[in-house]
Amino acid sequence: MTFLEEQLGPWKPVSRAAAIGWLVFYIIFFLYAAFNNSGFLLLDYVNLIIHEGGHFFFSWFGYSITILGGTSANCWCRYCVAFIFSGSAS
Repeated sequence: MTFLEEQLGPWKPVSRAAAIGWLVFYIIFFLYAAFNNSGFLLLDYVNLIIHEGGHFFFSWFGYSITILGGTSANCWCRYCVAFIFSGSAS
């Protein structure tokens, strides 16, 4: 038994329709990324909003923290999402 199975239990199988749906989504995204000449993908806009929001929210703690706030917000959002999804074994 692996470490994750000991912690979370056995993983649930993914249905064929869900697997095909996600595969189609990834193929469309990779084609979009391959043929996009602007150098700024759709997901970069989401990252930009989180990054710039971090400057605003951390600005209450002083100038130095304001400068670091964008990167801090990016890290905190990723850690929060990973923590939320680590509780489910699906």
